[in-house]
This record gives sequence, C-alpha cells and structure tokens, in this order.
Amino acid sequence: LRCQVDKDQIRQVFWNILINAVQAMPEGGCMQIASYYRMKGMCYDASEASCIPLGPMHQLVITFTDSGVGISDDQLQKIFDPFVSYRSGGIGLGLSIVMQVLKLHHADIAIDSGIDEGTTFTLIFPCVSHYEEKESQSAHR
Repeated sequence: LRCQVDKDQIRQVFWNILINAVQAMPEGGCMQIASYYRMKGMCYDASEASCIPLGPMHQLVITFTDSGVGISDDQLQKIFDPFVSYRSGGIGLGLSIVMQVLKLHHADIAIDSGIDEGTTFTLIFPCVSHYEEKESQSAHR
C-alpha cells in the first residue's frame, strides 16, 4: 500500500500531537503510538446511474494515546481553532496546523478523550494498493 504524503508536513503533525501529549502529562505518564492498514468497504461513484464500483479504499490509521489530563467536551469543540489555547503560554496554533495539513492530505482525524482518562488522536490517511496504482496508471494512458 502507498499513502502519498509530504514527509515534512506529516512530521510536523506528529510533533504537534506529541508535544500536546507531553504537556498533558506534567507528572509523567504513558504515550502509546500504533499504526495499521485497513480496507474500508467498497467505494462507489454515486454520480453514475449504474453506481460503478471503484474498488476497495485502503487507509493507514495512526493512533497517539496518552495517559494525560484529558480534554473536556467544551474544549474539544474549539481545539482546532487558530489562537485557541488552554495552556498557560500556549499560542494555539499547533492543532490548527495539524488540521490544515491533514486537510491537504485528504486525511481525517478523530479525538477520544476523557477528563483524567487521557486522550487518543486517530489519524486516517487514504492509500492505494500497488495493484490499484498500476490499474489507475494504465487507465490514464
């Protein structure tokens, strides 16, 4: 499988998420990072009357889980807004940048958090299999 990303931009995404996790664990804690590929059903082109099957859509899923202080529901609603920070001295651009970079990569993000239970950031990147890539290239010739 292949996911096309700008490595420097994705490095910045990872860095921003990790910095937030460390800051959410002022007394120390546990940070867990996991990744896996998954196939998400079949994609169809609904604009066609006959619904042409486009094939399976593959995804790379990366999770960042910390054992920190957690994020309240109210904070979660504004967490990606620029210049919104819930930390003393924070400028509120880290997660705003994360969101913008993920949009550029057609990636999704989900957050699961509970006060005093920690937080999990789940990043979902679209990918193509080697077979789908070859098929797409031959269709464009």
